Amino acid sequence: MATTSTTPQAAGTATAGAVPAAIKKEGKETRKRRPVTSKTTRIQPYPTSESGSPILPLTAGVMTILELGEIVHDRPAYHAERYIYPVGYKSKRSFLSMIDAAKQTMYLCEVLDGGDSPMFVVTPEDCPERAVSAGSLTGAWIPIFKAAYALRNKEHASGLSGPEFFGFTQGIVMKVIQELPGSRLCKNYVWQEVVQ
Repeated sequence: MATTSTTPQAAGTATAGAVPAAIKKEGKETRKRRPVTSKTTRIQPYPTSESGSPILPLTAGVMTILELGEIVHDRPAYHAERYIYPVGYKSKRSFLSMIDAAKQTMYLCEVLDGGDSPMFVVTPEDCPERAVSAGSLTGAWIPIFKAAYALRNKEHASGLSGPEFFGFTQGIVMKVIQELPGSRLCKNYVWQEVVQ
C-alpha cells in the first residue's frame, strides 16, 4: 500500500509533474465516475405468479436468481446509486474451477447482513471450503479469478465487474429488486426504468 508524505510542501502545494493525491490511488490515476442517471432498459418477459411476483428460480442471462432477499433501506451501505443489495439475495453462475483446470463449476453468490454494511460471499460448488467473503462485490470475486487463472498459468483479466458476476447489472434483476418492498426508500439509489 502506498504511503504519502505530509511535508509542508506536500500538504500545501503540488510540485511540477506530481499527481495530486486526490486523484491517485495506490499508484494509479483514477477517473471520476459520471453521475448515475435514470435510463430505460428493455428486458424479455419472465414468469410471474398471479400476484405479479417473479417465479424463482429466475434465469437472467448466465445467472440463475435463487432468492431476492429483503431490502435494508435504513442502512446507507446496503444500496448505492447503481445497485440495491438485498440481504438474503442469492444467485448462481458458472465460472472456471479453482481446483480443476479442465472444468467449470457453479458459484453461489450471496448478500448477507454484515451490520453497518453488507457482506458479499461467493462459494464454489466443487470446493465450498474456499468460499470468499468481502465488503465489496468485486472483492469477493478477485481471489476466485486469481486462483482460477493461476491454476491455468494465466494472468487474470482486468476489468472484473463484481456487480456483473453477482447479477446486479442484469435488467431483470434490477426490475425485480426495484419491485421489492422498501426499494423507494433507498435514498442513494437512482431509479431505473425497466420495461418488457
